[in-house]
Amino acid sequence: MMTFDPADPDFRRDPYPTYARLRGRTPVIMRPERGDVFVFGATAVREALQDPRLVMDGARDGRPGPSWDEMAAIPDPVRRHQGLLAKAQDFHGLWFANLDSPEHEAVARLFAPPFTATPVWEMADVIAQDVGHLLDELDLQAGRDGPIDLMEGFARRLPLRVMARILGLSGIVPGAADDLSRQAEDQLWAATRSMMAGLDLDADARRLALCRFGIIGLVEHVRPHLDRPVRPGLIATLALHCAEGRVSRDEALANLSILLFAGNETTRQLIGATLFHLLSRPETMAAVVADPASVAGAVAETLRFDPPVQYVVRRSREQMLLWNVDLPAGVRVRLVVGSAGRDPTAWPSGVVGGPDPEIFDPWRPQPPNLAFGRGIHHCLGMRLAQAEAVIAVREFLRRHPGARLADPGAVWRPSVRARDLTHLFISTGGRS
Repeated sequence: MMTFDPADPDFRRDPYPTYARLRGRTPVIMRPERGDVFVFGATAVREALQDPRLVMDGARDGRPGPSWDEMAAIPDPVRRHQGLLAKAQDFHGLWFANLDSPEHEAVARLFAPPFTATPVWEMADVIAQDVGHLLDELDLQAGRDGPIDLMEGFARRLPLRVMARILGLSGIVPGAADDLSRQAEDQLWAATRSMMAGLDLDADARRLALCRFGIIGLVEHVRPHLDRPVRPGLIATLALHCAEGRVSRDEALANLSILLFAGNETTRQLIGATLFHLLSRPETMAAVVADPASVAGAVAETLRFDPPVQYVVRRSREQMLLWNVDLPAGVRVRLVVGSAGRDPTAWPSGVVGGPDPEIFDPWRPQPPNLAFGRGIHHCLGMRLAQAEAVIAVREFLRRHPGARLADPGAVWRPSVRARDLTHLFISTGGRS
């Protein structure tokens, strides 16, 4: 009998006790009423991530239809709107994250250069300056009455600024006059939140429509820049690739939209969750403050203990046996990395005498990280997300070592796919 109810408010608030109970029963569970499968055990998740019989869930249907530009040029506003909504749905199949070999590698290769090790390392000083500007704004708030919301004023704004600079949507100098305006930040933020609504588990028609509205917002923001790039960045590079026929305009627009979304949303959650887990544990936070090199361990531990994305989706290419569960072809398989990170049977943290995987410990020996995936579908922005989180947390702790949670503390949006920390209220305790 199925004992897993994703709609349970307690589960959506804190899924980890349910994960522990389900892992003790079996690593793989099917929801008969939905016909999909959840994989909870660490070994099973790790193996499934690299199983060639499990393919991505957004394959193209081979019928591209009219282009985004043709849809946007329709003079009638209602028909134009309807066309763009339909095209936004089709863009799911153009995201390189939803493609399999060899198509995935061919498209991803065009988008990958800014996210490799050297460019990310070279951006560290610029990221630190962005962090400094945002912390200066927080300091101004600290003199006013009431707590400060770290998610609204800090965690959500940094990743969008960094990604906008990489794409060429804003200037290369932090704080310069041509940097991304606050109005543009808010517009892009609203679009990413709309996308989040439609990507959650069992999203209804309303939330799926919100997701498509979000895609429209992101694409329409970058489309003029692809036509007339005015700054160096990935958009200017892709404009050249489009002219040379290496990538279609729809492929470029679709993947720029997912970069704006993914490069913002998951990094925001990683920064926020790391700060939350430290602020919730004053002794641990004091130890990290005293040892700034351990901030990287705190970020890595958050990825294990409470990852931003709780599961990734695959689909069975053929009839197969997955850990004693017989799957027909075409079944959606959800690999729960949020559960795998706390599985005591498969990680070094679970050995006899080792640290309890239910304890947040920035100094533990880290197992192989599943939060960014494995194989060809590892997250393209993995290095950038980790660099942003380490710099943001390190600089915040350096400036505000006495910060503490303030009422109402952490506010989470009930979700299954993401650990969505929407607000994190703090008192800074004064600047160091």
